[in-house]
Amino acid sequence: MRLVPSRVATSGFVVALLLSAGCSGNSDQRDAGEPRATFAMPDQSAERVDAPEVTRMKDGQPADRNPPALSIDARLGSVQNDVSRTRTRIAGEEFGLNAARLLTDVRSDASPKDVVEVLFDPAVPEARRVYAYQQLNDQEQLGRTVDVRQEQWIRSSFDDVDRPTTGQVEVAMSVPAPALQFTSWDTVLIDLKWSEGRWVVTNFGNGRSGPKDGKSLDTPQRRDFLEGAGWRRLPPRDA
Repeated sequence: MRLVPSRVATSGFVVALLLSAGCSGNSDQRDAGEPRATFAMPDQSAERVDAPEVTRMKDGQPADRNPPALSIDARLGSVQNDVSRTRTRIAGEEFGLNAARLLTDVRSDASPKDVVEVLFDPAVPEARRVYAYQQLNDQEQLGRTVDVRQEQWIRSSFDDVDRPTTGQVEVAMSVPAPALQFTSWDTVLIDLKWSEGRWVVTNFGNGRSGPKDGKSLDTPQRRDFLEGAGWRRLPPRDA
């Protein structure tokens, strides 16, 4: 299935919403302080970049363990730690989960430029990084955050279970948007790959928007909102 993210696709759409109312071995390890390619921020008056197409996995792969749920703070360090430099499926899932949060939650301790620079593979088309940067600026207008007091849901598909190189992580999170005066359940798609001793994002997109009551998903809601197989529940850390 091809998805074209459009939840906050243009600044005009944002304005309309506001008016009307989301390892091992030396070859696998690299110094955390190694500089990444820099990202040239577009000018505020720059033309809007269309949302990239993301091919959504049909079914997630089964798993016998889960990554930890999101912590209270949205910190860039969550994707710059030992986990991000560990070449396993569970590490890739944890990286993807935190990447999805950083691309949604405006309370990050880093600027949109830093988030994009750290998360994205510098080899991807520049338009994808510009799109992510513009999306983050749009999120700030809406005041969007991730409610980590709620459960999260995750599923993934990787090219190799034991020593993956590429994969996709899909995350469902409860996302308050104060400017719109509601909280919605939204999914975020993260394409990632193993590159130069760490996980990096190669593409991302907003998936589905679901219930807007700010509560945990009940059984009928899960059935309707969480499309496809392989979803696993991540209870909140303070539960």
